[in-house]
Amino acid sequence: MSGDQPFVHLHVHTEFSMLDGASRLKELVSAAARDGQPAIAITDHGNMYGVLDFYKECKDQGINPIIGLEAYMAAESRHERPARRGKVDDGGGDTGGGQKLYYHLSLMAENNSGYKNLMKLASYAYLEGYYYKPRLDWELLEKYSGGIIATTGCLGGLVNQALTQGDYEGAVKLAGRLQDIFGQDNLFIELQDHGIDQQRKNNPELVRIAKQINAPLIATNDSHYTNRSDALAHDALLCVQTGATIDQPDRFKFEGEEHYLKSSAEMWGLFAEVPESCKNTLWIGERANVDIAFGEASLPRYPIPDEFFAGRPILVNSGVEAESDWLPQEQSDTSQGEEGLSRLDYGAAAKQYLRHLTMTGARGRYGAELSEAVQERIDYELGVISDMGFEGYFLVVWDLIRHAKEAGIRVGPGRGSAAGCCVAYCLGIVELDPIRYDLLFERFLNPGRKQMPDIDMDFDERFRGEMIR
Repeated sequence: MSGDQPFVHLHVHTEFSMLDGASRLKELVSAAARDGQPAIAITDHGNMYGVLDFYKECKDQGINPIIGLEAYMAAESRHERPARRGKVDDGGGDTGGGQKLYYHLSLMAENNSGYKNLMKLASYAYLEGYYYKPRLDWELLEKYSGGIIATTGCLGGLVNQALTQGDYEGAVKLAGRLQDIFGQDNLFIELQDHGIDQQRKNNPELVRIAKQINAPLIATNDSHYTNRSDALAHDALLCVQTGATIDQPDRFKFEGEEHYLKSSAEMWGLFAEVPESCKNTLWIGERANVDIAFGEASLPRYPIPDEFFAGRPILVNSGVEAESDWLPQEQSDTSQGEEGLSRLDYGAAAKQYLRHLTMTGARGRYGAELSEAVQERIDYELGVISDMGFEGYFLVVWDLIRHAKEAGIRVGPGRGSAAGCCVAYCLGIVELDPIRYDLLFERFLNPGRKQMPDIDMDFDERFRGEMIR
């Protein structure tokens, strides 16, 4: 225990930082809990693969999980593809003009909106910015900054790289640009000390920048393994990552054996001259509050056209998924909380829209005048779908199939129990008429069995990237 001076680690890599982090989640969280640390962050490189396991482990051990990401960032645009020069380093190597292929930026979710934005950033980095690493850029940060706490990062960050090149004014501008995006209290100037000369040169300048732009400081230890004794094993892991051998000269490696999860006492001692940097880690630990519900289906809200709502559309959830969340005017009071649009509001509009699409498709399949049997089957199925809250699921699948057909992408006729769904047939999701062949809807969706629908779709593998975009 560290007495009355606890500390929160906010720069932590786990086994989910592929071939870069050597900390097993259970061991990592246990070490923090034993030391009396009230919270701990997960900031894996470029991904959020370990977030759910980490969240559960922290909850089980009674400490607050801080959901984060150490993102890779392009110098300006994620769409740039500069040539790489020089040897591989923590920034991927040089691109000419003194710039790195990518920079590091630490991001943490302060609330559930921030968690959703982190997922957006991580996804777009892979889908649109992947070049050696999944990279985001300034444009994405400006769009999805809500609810996120950011830090200037390690030596591989934009601010530190400017200082390393002797460009103090450039470093100030970069820190100010980040502060403009995230806000006065949500951009922290990060200090690290692993005994590396460049860090000790940069740290006084970082403190100076913090004072100049009135930004809070935090102290971190770039943790890649749990115990000091794990340094050699981690070094071997880096060799696997870079295809090198341990005795190979000039290979990429970490300096020293300080990249472990240090105790609170060690961190307070290391940054004794700037105690506020340690105190501020507790501030972030208290502010970070993400609530992840398990065992509940979390379905996307498909954008519903205006006319299917009773009132005019009002955008909600700004900065998260505002383009697809609509709120009727009479429901626009603030009592609905952070999520804005309630399930009931959205469900009513989605129900109307799904019925409209189904009936339009039914007339195309069965003719303008529907038989009583067809109408009864459609009404029954739509009732079950609505009662189980799966309208959004059907709308998303319908949109995927519709896009494939309109774009000339070959798509299968539908497989499995979904062939027994008349609504799916009317929507063009499957091509087999369940009424003609007397197929059972209940094999696909049964109100007595709370289970997600499962529609098997086949797309021409040459165009699956088009489906993602």
